[in-house]
Amino acid sequence: MFMEYAVITLTYQQQQADLETPLSVPLFMLAPIVLETMHWADQDLRQENARFVGRLQGSGVIIRPNETLAQAGVVDGDVVELTAVQSHSIDFDRILNIGPVSGIYSAQAYLKSVETGEMFLCRGKSSLVGRSPECAINLSRLPGNDVVSRRHANIVRRDDGYWLTDENSANGTIVDGFTLNPKETVRLRDRCQIQFGEDGPVLAFYAGESG
Repeated sequence: MFMEYAVITLTYQQQQADLETPLSVPLFMLAPIVLETMHWADQDLRQENARFVGRLQGSGVIIRPNETLAQAGVVDGDVVELTAVQSHSIDFDRILNIGPVSGIYSAQAYLKSVETGEMFLCRGKSSLVGRSPECAINLSRLPGNDVVSRRHANIVRRDDGYWLTDENSANGTIVDGFTLNPKETVRLRDRCQIQFGEDGPVLAFYAGESG
């Protein structure tokens, strides 16, 4: 069987290398093999519940553990940043199994609480997320909201989709298991899961017909 490869730059913690990498292998299988081959293995690989996610620099796309590099649109010359996450923080197995809803929510982008089912429309070009009354998406009613900052993150609609920026939150923003740095921006994919603060509320993002 023919397997397609791409030469990419792979980074993990403070280490970096250019590698010819298969595009059709899921990340949860590929990452441990690459790290061991490059002798980058550490305690992350020895933890039974650890899984790996990636971020495609430039496009800001998060690569989920069950996805291949091809599905994420990786090509020659791309830079992929790996990070280890604990599988209990994001339920990767349900990311693609959370069904959308009909009606007004099917036409617009929105967030849906994984725990309570409450929905929040992403109105206009920018939607601030947090606990402040000024936030378009106010999470103060959700369980675990005590770790959500008053101005936690901002979701912006661009011509190429929706993007999320961490607004210097106190407890971080996690997208599909990838923890953002303060002021870091990533692209939101349909049905990705966003956790606002460690152990904070988890919401699924739906791009709607507008995405």
